[in-house]
Amino acid sequence: MIFVSGSIAYDTIISTVGTFDSSRRGDDNHYSYSLYAPRVIRQAGGTGHNIAYSLGLLWYKNKTILTGSVGSDFIIDERLEQYIDYTHVLKDEQTLTAGAYITNDDENNQIIAFHPWAMASGLHTIPHQKFDYAIVTPN
Repeated sequence: MIFVSGSIAYDTIISTVGTFDSSRRGDDNHYSYSLYAPRVIRQAGGTGHNIAYSLGLLWYKNKTILTGSVGSDFIIDERLEQYIDYTHVLKDEQTLTAGAYITNDDENNQIIAFHPWAMASGLHTIPHQKFDYAIVTPN
């Protein structure tokens, strides 16, 4: 068994048309963008979650225990349950799951905004069963 502690978040990936620079006007140092976003994807992410999933895909299928905090909006994807043990993930019904909002332009420039929401609560559990390895990731 491998125990993984770390962030669990939703990644919202927004692809825009054009470049950030083409949205600027003149020599103004102040930014106020309005971007057209024809493609938006929302998927489970976070450092701890991504590592737990990767370990499940590689060789520790059904042997990777994840711990961390999520919000009331978190839904466990049934496809991921075959790779990750979510029994130690705590749900804070008073807030939302942490979120990264990643905006890309046509030249692969990125602007990223992050809000910790449930992750800021610091709620964690440690499994009482024996595990071979523990991985502590950024939270």
